[in-house]
Amino acid sequence: MSLWKCLKQEPKLNLLVLFWQVLGAACVTMYGLGSANIVTSIVKFDAKAVIMWLIILEGTNIIWGIQIAASQAALERAVQTMDTNIRNAITANLIKTDYQQFHHTDVATYISWVTNDISTINDYGFETLALVISQAITILMSIGVIIQFHYSMIITIGVLLVVMLTVPKLFTSKMNAVTLHSTKVAEHFTAKFTDIFAGFDDLMQLNRKSVIQKITNKSSEDLA
Repeated sequence: MSLWKCLKQEPKLNLLVLFWQVLGAACVTMYGLGSANIVTSIVKFDAKAVIMWLIILEGTNIIWGIQIAASQAALERAVQTMDTNIRNAITANLIKTDYQQFHHTDVATYISWVTNDISTINDYGFETLALVISQAITILMSIGVIIQFHYSMIITIGVLLVVMLTVPKLFTSKMNAVTLHSTKVAEHFTAKFTDIFAGFDDLMQLNRKSVIQKITNKSSEDLA
């Protein structure tokens, strides 16, 4: 299941997240604009303008605080719902397999798919995408504000925007490889501890406590 397909399955939740992101970007932009105008008004000894912008900044901060809490809650609600959809898709595919196909992969790997792999998708998929969208919206809003100070600054913004979009692509293949490796190690980690706890009673009766500690330390080091 692709990331885009996951997003399309929950349009209302994701549009709500987008709304709060747009509001957050507007608060960031307004805060920067207000701070700049306060400094300008102080230099001009314009007390009324200073007071006006201070009031605007205070209102912006209140809205911003509400936005931060609401945005985090909306994002978490959307992510958890999409996580459930992914787990349902995994189990739906497993239901279609026969006995031999199902047992071709050990149970620990299946558990890792619905736990460790989901966490990886959240960290490097949903949350990263939300961050990128939020930053992109903030940049677009800031362009309009910055141009009013001096049009030449648009050139700097353009250059930095190109850098921001192109430089991460240089590391995409490396990050994908590392993420895949981390996923495999997490599966191995889950398998090891599944074995430990499945045979815990036998190991204790045989007085092989050291084996438990040895596997725990080695698996933890590999995962780290």
